[in-house]
Amino acid sequence: MKKAASKHAAALTLLLVGEGDAEVAFLGLLKALYVHRGSGVAVTIKNAHGKGAKTSST
Repeated sequence: MKKAASKHAAALTLLLVGEGDAEVAFLGLLKALYVHRGSGVAVTIKNAHGKGAKTSST
């Protein structure tokens, strides 16, 4: 039995990371202002709690 074809396209996904609570609140405001429902864009906001960017050692 074959699976039914998907009827929707995959959304563009953005991951936004803020260093602290104030930056996460600001990113939430930007998301509310510029990303509308049904736009095909999924935005996830994470709080890094001041840990900064992770780098890989080579």
